[in-house]
Amino acid sequence: MSLATGRSQQGVVGRLRLTFTTTFAVRAMKKLIKGLRQFQSSYYCEHVDIFEQLAHGQAPRVLFITCSDSRVDPNLITQSQVGDIFVIRNAGNIIPPFGATNGGAGIRIVNDADATITHATITANTEDGGS
Repeated sequence: MSLATGRSQQGVVGRLRLTFTTTFAVRAMKKLIKGLRQFQSSYYCEHVDIFEQLAHGQAPRVLFITCSDSRVDPNLITQSQVGDIFVIRNAGNIIPPFGATNGGAGIRIVNDADATITHATITANTEDGGS
C-alpha cells in the first residue's frame, strides 16, 4: 500500500480488528514530530538548567503509580515539574507482589531513586474499564 493513496488498512491485534487510514497515521506522526521540535526549541531551552541537573541523577520525593490510560497525565494533574515525581504506569494500576519475577520491572526501576522517595500514591480514574 502506498502512503500517498490514503486508503484504509486493516489489522488484527489480539481480538481487536483495527482499521486506520494512512493519511490519519501520517497526520498523527507529523503532529508528534511538530510537538518534539517545539519542545526542543521552546520548553527545553527555557528549562535547560533543570535538564542539566537531571542528567546527573534524579531525586523525586513521590512515587506515583497510575493506569496507562492516555487521559491521565500525572505531571499535568499534579502540576509537577520534570523530575518531581517518579511515575509507573500500567493497565489497571497493577502492583506485583513483593519478590515477583514477572511484571515488576517498574518497581525494580525505582531502586535508582528509592533513597529520595518518601511518599507513594496509587491513583486511578473511574469508568475506564481497567480499574
